Amino acid sequence: MLWIPYALAASFTITAFGQANAHFKLPGPLLNIYRGATPVLMMLPFAPLIDFPTAWQFYALTAVNGFIVSFSDARIFDATAKFGNGQVQRLLPLVLILVFFVWLPLDMDHTAKLLAHPLLTAGIIAALIIAWVSLFFMTRTRITLDALYYVLPVIFATALIDPVNKLTTRYSHGLSGAASYTLFVSLWVFVFMLPRLAIGRIQASNMLSLRTAGYGTIIGVFVIASSLTKNHAMSYAPNPAFVSAIIFCAGIWATIYARVRGLPDEHNVPAAIVFIFSTIALMLLARMI
Repeated sequence: MLWIPYALAASFTITAFGQANAHFKLPGPLLNIYRGATPVLMMLPFAPLIDFPTAWQFYALTAVNGFIVSFSDARIFDATAKFGNGQVQRLLPLVLILVFFVWLPLDMDHTAKLLAHPLLTAGIIAALIIAWVSLFFMTRTRITLDALYYVLPVIFATALIDPVNKLTTRYSHGLSGAASYTLFVSLWVFVFMLPRLAIGRIQASNMLSLRTAGYGTIIGVFVIASSLTKNHAMSYAPNPAFVSAIIFCAGIWATIYARVRGLPDEHNVPAAIVFIFSTIALMLLARMI
């Protein structure tokens, strides 16, 4: 059950990341440049202390996730700007169900345990579905077909990120493994974003301004914190979907933050309560695997 506190910590840091960018309002591609570059620059001085993995598969998998993140994050940021945060937040939880099923063929031992306990498996799937439905209704924003078509590729792409992250933990261990994952995924995100910079999609003057650099540094701190804690959670969890479910608590923390600050908030409290109970049920059921 070590994955639960790490997943909760990741959800807190991801909430902080989202709240920071809601305040900074950096464009998607520019934010992704800093999301990749600043963690690398911050972590390089500590590289001699990191016991980097020796398996080539680790670096191949981080490259895969770096590519997916460079696409999905930028598109999510653009979708938020185009359709509003509410519509995006209603659609993304579908990832939760997809992650569960994507992982099954990748870990046959885990799948065999689930098949050996059909009632337990049915309970887990029911908890995941209830969590997804409650997340869908947590935001009252009306969904448009344009938003659905725009976000759908992101949903399928994002459903691969957590299983790939979980796979990397087979080739890395402990804090050094989590630090290596954070460093190399960030590096690959930066590399895959460079073509946008080269073709002028990102203005160099905007990227190098003191104000933007300050924002980017703060974003980098949150990326490091969320990646380290999430990677630890992935290494202990039997299925990455369990970690994903806890991370979606970010919506709960954002609501609490808004209520405490007296900021406008459109979240549906009854749906949030149902989500909390479904995640508690999921944690209890996951202990039995």
